[in-house]
Amino acid sequence: MMRHRSRWSSASAMFSAWALAVLFVVVPSVQAQTETHSALSYLEQVRHETGAPGVTAAVSADGVLVFSDGVGYAELDNQTPVTGATVLNVGSVSKVMAVIAIMQLVEQGKVTLGDDIRTYVTAFPDKGTPITLRHIMTHTSGIRHYRDGEFGPNGLRSMRHFDDFEEAIQHFTEDPLLFAPGEYWLYSSHAFNLLQGVVEQASGVKFENYMRTYVWEPAGMLRSSFDVPSRVVRQRGRGYVRAS
Repeated sequence: MMRHRSRWSSASAMFSAWALAVLFVVVPSVQAQTETHSALSYLEQVRHETGAPGVTAAVSADGVLVFSDGVGYAELDNQTPVTGATVLNVGSVSKVMAVIAIMQLVEQGKVTLGDDIRTYVTAFPDKGTPITLRHIMTHTSGIRHYRDGEFGPNGLRSMRHFDDFEEAIQHFTEDPLLFAPGEYWLYSSHAFNLLQGVVEQASGVKFENYMRTYVWEPAGMLRSSFDVPSRVVRQRGRGYVRAS
């Protein structure tokens, strides 16, 4: 009888331990599902408020990806759902990445923020006053931004792709400065385009190759690339312009 009670006690203890272990597994799982549902509900709210076809987001904690998903559509014609794996055009977020590349070269002693842009981009004409990398990176260069209708009647949807860097910058380099460098602030994507030439000249590496090797891959951005129209990109999301 004592041995029987002992076996039952042991079995009860084992069952209790197993149940406790299951409880610890289930509770975080339920909590994670609740948090995921809340995140998706919030993304749906953002999508509704902005009118965007689709919205995607990722969240990391202590270097660990804890959420990656989306709502809506990556492509409206076929109603392709947005997921955490959808590849989207990040637009001017790429400016931050270009700045990272420049600052890496600064740390390596290959460039300084006070350098004249013409030190690296000789095709850029003399404007009678130095335009430094700092001016460009702080949007105080005086170089103009895009003009209305510059890319055709469809705005940014009509943007041209250039295979040659010097051909691309000829689009704006002959225009006069809007103000003396450092005098005012004016957002300028054209000015930022010149940083490609700085990276290539100072590093000896093509811009996209540099970004992939020294910026994207170290950050775990293994599917990042430039948006080349002829390039096939799996799970690419399509960009849309809101009808006026």
